[in-house]
Amino acid sequence: MSRTRLKTTLILGPSLLAMALASCRDEAQQSAARPLEPLSGYETVAALPAAPAARVAPVPQSAGYQLAERAYGLQEAFYDAPPAYGFDYDGRQGMAWETEDDWSMYADPYGDQEVYYYYQPDAPRPYFVRDSQYGYGFDAAGVLIALFDSNGRYLDRDQFRGAAPLAGRYYANGGDLRRAARNRAPIRQEVWRTRAPRVQATAQPWIRAVRNDADWRAWRDRDDRGDPAPRFRARPQQVVFEQDRTRDLQRERLQQDRRRQVLEQRDREQQVRQQQADAQAHARDQQQANRDQAARVRQVQQGQREAQQSRVAAQRQQQANERQQQANARQQQADQRRRQAEQQQQQQQASQQRANEQRAQQQRAQQQGREQQAQAQRAQQQAKQEQARARQQQQQAARENAGRQQAAQARAQQQQVRQAQQAPREAQRQQQQAARANPAADHAREAAARAKADRPQQQAPGRNRGPEGRRD
Repeated sequence: MSRTRLKTTLILGPSLLAMALASCRDEAQQSAARPLEPLSGYETVAALPAAPAARVAPVPQSAGYQLAERAYGLQEAFYDAPPAYGFDYDGRQGMAWETEDDWSMYADPYGDQEVYYYYQPDAPRPYFVRDSQYGYGFDAAGVLIALFDSNGRYLDRDQFRGAAPLAGRYYANGGDLRRAARNRAPIRQEVWRTRAPRVQATAQPWIRAVRNDADWRAWRDRDDRGDPAPRFRARPQQVVFEQDRTRDLQRERLQQDRRRQVLEQRDREQQVRQQQADAQAHARDQQQANRDQAARVRQVQQGQREAQQSRVAAQRQQQANERQQQANARQQQADQRRRQAEQQQQQQQASQQRANEQRAQQQRAQQQGREQQAQAQRAQQQAKQEQARARQQQQQAARENAGRQQAAQARAQQQQVRQAQQAPREAQRQQQQAARANPAADHAREAAARAKADRPQQQAPGRNRGPEGRRD
C-alpha cells in the first residue's frame, strides 16, 4: 500500500464524522455522567490551561477505532526513533515526531509521565490525546467522540461526561503545544538518552492494547482490513531541519516573488486608477456640459411654461370673474325672491295673528260669559244656602228658646214645689218651738198648720197663672 493511499484512507472525513455525530448526539446527551478514576501519579494536572469541559457526542465504535488505529500507527512508528525536534513550552521541553507525509506526535512531560498528542497534517489541534490511563478521541470541532482506557478497551458512553473536563483541558493544551512547536530546536543526544526509556515505557501499553483487546481485534476482523495499522515512516531530525531550511529558502523566494507581484500589481492598479480618474474627469466634464445644456433647455421651457401659465391664469381669472358676476346676479335674484317670500310670509303671519287674536277675544268673551253665569249660579246657590242656614238658625233658635222656656218653667215649678214643701216644714218647726213654749198654742198652731197644709194641695192647679193669681 502506497504512502499516499495510506494517508487518504486514514483521514476520517468530516462527512463521516458529521454522520456519526448526528446518529449518537441525542443518546449521548441522555447518558448519565460517571466520573473517571483519578489519574495516579499525575499531580501536575492543575498545570494544564483552564478550559471548559469538552462537549460530548459518542460516535459508533467503528469511527472511534479509526482514531485509535491512527494513534497506534504513529506510536509504533516512533517507538524507538529519536524525536525530529524539540520545543520549549511553559518551562517544559516538548518533543515532536513527524512522518514523511506530515503526521505528527508530541510528547509533553508531566512528572514521570508523558502525555501524547496526535495531529493530522496541518491541523491546529490534536485528533487524539493519550495519557497513562486514558485515550481521548476528538472530532475537528473538539467534541469528545471516543474514549479508551490504557489497555485499549472502548469505554461505555456513560463515562464520557466524567472525562469531559480533563478532555477539554487536554484539547486546549494541544492547541498551545502546536503553536509553541513552531519555534523548533534540535534535541541533544544526552537529553534523548535520558527520556527515551520513559517514552518507550509509556508507549508499550498502547502498542500492546491493539493486540490484547478482543473488541479491537474483532473490529479489525469485521472491517476485513488484515493489518490495519498505518505504516508511517518517521522523519529523521537532520532531514527535518534540512527541510526546514529548504522551506525557509522557498518561503523567502515566495515572499520576494509576492512582494514583486504586489508592487507590479500596485503599478497596474495605479495606472488603472489613473485611467479611471481621467475617464471619470472626462465623463464629469461631459456630464457638466450636458447638465448646462439641459439647464438652458429647462430655462427656455420654463419661460414657455410660465408664459403659457400666465395666459391660462388670465383666462381662468376672466372666467372666474364672469362666473362671479353670474353668481352675484343669481344671488341678487335669490335675495329679491327671498325678501318677497319673507314679506308674504310676514303678511300671512300678521293676518294669522289678527285672526288668532280675534278668536282669542271671542274665546275670552265666551269664557267671561261662562264665568259670569257661573258666578250668578254660585251667588244664587249661596243665597239659597244662606236662606237655608237662616231658617235652620231660626228653627234652632226657636227650639233653643222653647227648650230654655220649658227648662225655666220646669225650674220655676220645681222651685215652687220646694218652697211649698219647705214652708210647712218651717211652720211646723216654728210651731214646735212655740209648742214647746206653750202646749195649748202648740195644739192650735198644729191644727192651723194641718189646715193650711191641706189648702195648698187644693189650690195647686191655679198656680200656672203667675204671681197675680197666687194666694197667701
